[in-house]
Amino acid sequence: FIVREDYRRVLGALQKLSPAERDALSLTVSSNLSYREIAQVTGTSEGNIKVRIHRARLKLKKIMTEDEQ
Repeated sequence: FIVREDYRRVLGALQKLSPAERDALSLTVSSNLSYREIAQVTGTSEGNIKVRIHRARLKLKKIMTEDEQ
């Protein structure tokens, strides 16, 4: 039960990210692609992908922390 609830919370938090952040983060986590590979897939620079993933992780952490309170 707890695992299912946590899963729903994470999915809900992911929906609050921008599509670009969500896509970059999901490619990193689920596909195990490198930043360079994600940049090639998305047609953006590797530096942009690094920033996007970093910001997405920070936002996700903030959203999850706010939801706990």
